[in-house]
Amino acid sequence: MEKGKAIRRREWKKPGDKVVARDRKSGKVLWEYTIKKVARLAEPECFDSVRGSEEFDPLLILGEHKDGKKELWFPYWIAIDGKWRYGQFAPLFSEDIFLELLGKAIAQDFFSNQFLRRLRHELEVSLGK
Repeated sequence: MEKGKAIRRREWKKPGDKVVARDRKSGKVLWEYTIKKVARLAEPECFDSVRGSEEFDPLLILGEHKDGKKELWFPYWIAIDGKWRYGQFAPLFSEDIFLELLGKAIAQDFFSNQFLRRLRHELEVSLGK
C-alpha cells in the first residue's frame, strides 16, 4: 500500500469537519452537520477472500446538526490487493433509531454472551465517568 494514500485515508473526516448532503440534480443542500467525534480501529481488519487480500477499515462518526440533533454515520474503506476505495451507501442513524435496532437485535439473540458482557463492561465504564 502506498504510504501517502494510507495517511489521507486515515485522516479522512476529522472532528470539526462539515458533512453536506446535496440533491444530485439541483445541488440544493439537503442537510449538513459537523463531525464531533470519530471512532476507528487502530489498524484495518485483514483477511483473504476469493478476490484476494482484503482490508476493511470501518468508522463510526458522531455528527451534530445546527439544531443539536445527533446522528451516527457508519462509513468504511475497503482495499482489495492494496487498492483502497471508499464504501458506498454507508448508513446514517439517529441515536434513537440505532438504540432501537440494537435493542431488537439483542432481544433476538444476535450476539454472543461474551459480546454482551463486553458491551455491559464498556457501558459501566462510560456511565461511571
